[in-house]
Amino acid sequence: MCSWTAAESDMVVKNRLVGFLLWQSILSSLIFLAFTITIVSWRSATAIFVSFFSFHLSQLLFSVSLSTVLSPQPKFRRILPVLLTAAAVSGSLSAVSFCGFNGRVGFKGFASGLFYASFYVYKRRWVLQFPIIQRPLFFSFKMGIPSAIIRALKLSAAAYLFSALLLVFLPHHFSTDLKLGNFFTQHIISYAACFSMFLCWELTHHLHQALI
Repeated sequence: MCSWTAAESDMVVKNRLVGFLLWQSILSSLIFLAFTITIVSWRSATAIFVSFFSFHLSQLLFSVSLSTVLSPQPKFRRILPVLLTAAAVSGSLSAVSFCGFNGRVGFKGFASGLFYASFYVYKRRWVLQFPIIQRPLFFSFKMGIPSAIIRALKLSAAAYLFSALLLVFLPHHFSTDLKLGNFFTQHIISYAACFSMFLCWELTHHLHQALI
């Protein structure tokens, strides 16, 4: 009887994890499509498809690392390297998926991912918030959307400044010469990509707390 109960409990956890990954992919797809339609609609269908696939790989990497971090009784020594590495790689891949290989987009995404992971660890955000556990799933997730958007806006602005400061210390041959109009356009697209990436991560974090 005890072994059957343990097996049943494991099945429930697996089903919730599958549901979490499914809903996370749906949310990420909607955000990617919104960004593509409004910001980079000029890209070819092939480029959009490849970017869509690579973007989902980056989000899957972040989601799996988040599930590892949010496991019961996580150890700080395990949280720090797992989250820092996954966020940095996922951030770089997400930025390239959004913007392509333009300028130093990959490095900006890498730096933004490190910034987000550092903030996540500093705030100990893997600790579950007690009120969310007692609410229905849909209500809990819906109530967290406004705060996720606001936090993504604040974090993306801070991370963008952080990555810009790091770029100052790069060797000169990493820099790119752009006309003034292209310079502002590239920065607007880069910031929109950073916000979209952080919004995906914030919604993924909130969905994990509400579902798992």
